[in-house]
Amino acid sequence: MPEERVDAERVRNEVEEQGRRCLLPGDLTDPEFCREAVERTAAELGGLNILVSNAAHLNSKLELDQLTAEDFDRTFKTNVYAYFHLLMAALPHLGPGDAAIATATPLNEADDHMRPDGVAHIGSEAPLRRAAQPEEMTPTFVHLAADADADADSGHTVGEVIAVTGGIVDTR
Repeated sequence: MPEERVDAERVRNEVEEQGRRCLLPGDLTDPEFCREAVERTAAELGGLNILVSNAAHLNSKLELDQLTAEDFDRTFKTNVYAYFHLLMAALPHLGPGDAAIATATPLNEADDHMRPDGVAHIGSEAPLRRAAQPEEMTPTFVHLAADADADADSGHTVGEVIAVTGGIVDTR
């Protein structure tokens, strides 16, 4: 989506500043792009050992009756179907001990109902009083992607939901 392009370019610049490569642009709601992205990544990097699906769409509504079928469809295509298509494309490249990780990032600056001043307050209700930064998610990804067959720290972590929430506990 064009409104997400600025954020994607910023992330690519940050990745490249760390001496890494980044493949852009693309639409993860397109199954063919998901397949092409996995194949290109595996070809350029000489294989694939981890899949992290971190894309998400959140178009918040103030009232439930404001939700449209189009909003619902785009949310599922981005948050659920994209992971499915990426995983199906990645499976032939993944072997024992490799990892597939999904995370539904709730912050979306392209959200039509998210006022710019509201973005600054996301996470303020958490004990840490702020939203997590990408580098704070990295240790969890590294833990989950550690070689389980090598008796690593994550060797007994399978099929888990790990909440990196800054201390927010859902008590519902």
